[in-house]
Amino acid sequence: MRRDIKGEANNEADVKRTFKFDMKGKFAVLQTPMEMSKAIYAKVREKVSAEEGYKKLIAVLEKRNADLVQVSNDLHTVHVKQAPEAQKKLEFLIADKWEADPTKETLLHPVPGTAREWVEFADSPGIKSEPRVSEKMKNDYGGHANKLKDLARLTLRFTSCSRMAHALAEGLQGAGIEVLTLKNKYASPTPMGYSDFNSCAGVVLADGVRYVCEIQLNHVDMLEAKKEAHVYYEEVRKELPALCQGTKVDAGELEAFIVGRLSTSSLDAAVEALSAKAEGLFLYAYMLGQHLESEAKNGHEIHFENFDSLPAGLGEVYAFNVRTRVDRGGAHC
Repeated sequence: MRRDIKGEANNEADVKRTFKFDMKGKFAVLQTPMEMSKAIYAKVREKVSAEEGYKKLIAVLEKRNADLVQVSNDLHTVHVKQAPEAQKKLEFLIADKWEADPTKETLLHPVPGTAREWVEFADSPGIKSEPRVSEKMKNDYGGHANKLKDLARLTLRFTSCSRMAHALAEGLQGAGIEVLTLKNKYASPTPMGYSDFNSCAGVVLADGVRYVCEIQLNHVDMLEAKKEAHVYYEEVRKELPALCQGTKVDAGELEAFIVGRLSTSSLDAAVEALSAKAEGLFLYAYMLGQHLESEAKNGHEIHFENFDSLPAGLGEVYAFNVRTRVDRGGAHC
């Protein structure tokens, strides 16, 4: 199988940029399972791309808010007190009544005939449980409980692209669900090839606090493929501990970072990587983000190793523009 050299370079450059640590080709061992996973999802994408509504999915604009957090930064408040209430509120916005899955009591589905008209299938796994919550808070969010935004969550499944597009364009808003962020992994899949729509949604609790929940929307065929591809994801996870040992970086933190990158879109990772170069310059960050979204929608690959050549901060922006004009023979004083 042909090695995806660009994929390896993207991953290793991203780690080097974040942790100042060179993986020196260690990602090569992950390439085969990653390519096998991507091949499984590629078949699904080829199939659903012929459906009515697929182009609408690709064109759905992302909504980003890097500063979005829960009101409270206390883990007990966010997880034990607020999450169960938010889960029930989120479920009620989707359907009036829910029942347990016949094969798994902790998984709920709407009682037939009680869901909103635009809902096909919905899954409520209940709130995320320990110890995963504390582990994620430590490794992913530096101990900040207010950054946990997927403690209350739902998955919405659709048999067609057109029905999913309708849910995104009208259904969620019509049900009174406030969409705070939206990531379009159909336009920009993960490095493993997976696609979905991931949204942070706000629900109002009894005390008036807005609580941030997670809603995932996906095609049933993509979710079926996820079951098949999971074995390759597990192969990657199995290799990561060894790759992350023997460095000055905390092995758990490095592993969590890599797992996160494998689960998020290349566009998402790119925007985060570029935010540091923006140095707080909103216009600069906005323009770079818009450029990346345009590149992704046009099917162009995003390569992390190229980011270091981009200007950092206002001074370098001016210098970069001058160099570009000189190179093109268009500089004038």
